[in-house]
Formats: sequence, C-alpha cells, structure tokens
Amino acid sequence: MCRPSSAKGERFSRSTFAVLRPNWGRDRGSLLNRFHFDSILNIMAVLIVLLGSWVILRGIGALGVSLLATWRDSARYALAIMFVFTATAHFSKMKHDLSQMVPSFFPRRLWLVYITGVLELLGAVGLLLPGFRSLAGVCLIALLCGMFMANVNAELKGITLRGKPATPLWLRTPMQIFFIVLLWWSTRG
Repeated sequence: MCRPSSAKGERFSRSTFAVLRPNWGRDRGSLLNRFHFDSILNIMAVLIVLLGSWVILRGIGALGVSLLATWRDSARYALAIMFVFTATAHFSKMKHDLSQMVPSFFPRRLWLVYITGVLELLGAVGLLLPGFRSLAGVCLIALLCGMFMANVNAELKGITLRGKPATPLWLRTPMQIFFIVLLWWSTRG
C-alpha cells in the first residue's frame, strides 16, 4: 500500500514507484508503441540505402564516370537502387503484412501489393532511361502518394509488419515528402 511520507527518512514502498513510473509498453496507445525502435530501423535501412548509394555514386562520378557526374544524376540512380530495395518486400514473406496495410475497400489486396512492387521496379528502370525519366518520376510520385494511404491505414488500425508496429506517421510523412521532392528534383533537368 502506498503511504505518503511524513517522517524524515521514511522509504517509499515499491508500489509507489509503480505509480510514478510511466506505463510505457503495457497499453496499446503508449508512447513506446507509437515510437517503436524497429520501425525506426526499417526506415533507417531505406534511408541508408538511398543516401549511402547516393554518396557512393556521386564519388564514382567525381572519379570520371559521366553518367554520375552531377548530384542530380547520382540521386536518380540512388533512387532507382532504393526502389529496387523497397520493391523486394512486395515479393517476400512480408507481402502478407503489406496486404493488411491496404484499406479493406480495395479488392484483392495481395495482388495490389504485387502490382505496386512491379510498378516500383518499372519506375526504377524508368529513372535510368533518359527518354522515360520524367514520366517515371511523375509515376513514382503518384505511386508514393497512393501507397501513403496504406501507411495511414496501418497507423489507424494498428497493423504490424513482421510483428512490429508500422512506421509512425510523424516519421513516415517527412520521409515520403523527402522522396517526392528528390524524385521531382532529380527527374527535371
């Protein structure tokens, strides 16, 4: 039982600290569930692939490879690498979790996961072809906007990916904006 301390030097009981300690991780709406470390790692993996390949490709361009001579050109190739990386999840064991993210009013949600994976791969190829890069950029931006609906649905319904909470929207939203801006910038010019 918790008793207030009135005498100097009286110790709090163990239950006092249970009351004072936040209830993180024990209820569904807790901060820990909303800010899950594994979600951050998943997003970081995509960012590391994108930014790491961008810097490496730009370094190769600085060594004289003309295809990668500018930051814009190397960004386009890095985005292609990132989209190939993210498309692989659409064909792995994770496809079933991804299909749960798709709003239920869509029929054949697993097929939508496959289709979006194929579209990511086609978009990645399109980014590398000069005659298609602008169209591929616009199409990938539209795809990112459409797939964001699945991220919102996952957040609202508490859907998990590999047993872990999906990336929180406060983190997913700026990432999507960054991808869209980078796509637009790298495919114009």
